[in-house]
Amino acid sequence: MKDKKKFWLIFSVAAVVLFVWMIRYKAINQDYRQRWSANTEKTYSVGEIVPIAPDFVGYNLAAEGYMLRVNRFEIVDYRAYTSALQYDGADRSRIPDKVALVSVTVSQQNSPAEGFPLTELSLYTTDMLMNMDWDLLGVVNPILDGATGIRLQDGASCDILLPFDLYRYRFTSAEWNRLEQSNIWLQVTNYPTRKIVRVNIGEE
Repeated sequence: MKDKKKFWLIFSVAAVVLFVWMIRYKAINQDYRQRWSANTEKTYSVGEIVPIAPDFVGYNLAAEGYMLRVNRFEIVDYRAYTSALQYDGADRSRIPDKVALVSVTVSQQNSPAEGFPLTELSLYTTDMLMNMDWDLLGVVNPILDGATGIRLQDGASCDILLPFDLYRYRFTSAEWNRLEQSNIWLQVTNYPTRKIVRVNIGEE
């Protein structure tokens, strides 16, 4: 008799947990659908100012009052570039073949946000997403002091160099050889408007 009561008790608790989980799951999915259903895209050019508000850079991550402008873009050989910086990256498990450098200016005006997160910025081609080189980010931007975001005083601006790793094995030979001629974008905001900057105009 005790075993039967114990079984029904466990069954009841499991049923309640499952019910609560289903409600939560449905609520999260509905929230995602509402956020993404009206998602639009706006493309900017190098030199144009991209206002962050009223959009989000990541899920529930806002940076109201902040703005970003891409100043310059180039792809360089990783070893030659880091050698000039006297940084060898010897502690890395794999050394990138090249690095894409995106020079940006981040500014803010009357922002209530805690700062601007660099973690949500992404660089991509039509077929490939490139990862930020967080170690190199700190090397080329000592002002960040090891942080992955920046907080500015009202009316201030700051130049930042964003390095993105490029590994040859992730591309086909044709893609790798034509990398400098490819369309490349920097994603600045995520939703409801996806704001991107076309940093490299390709021939494709």
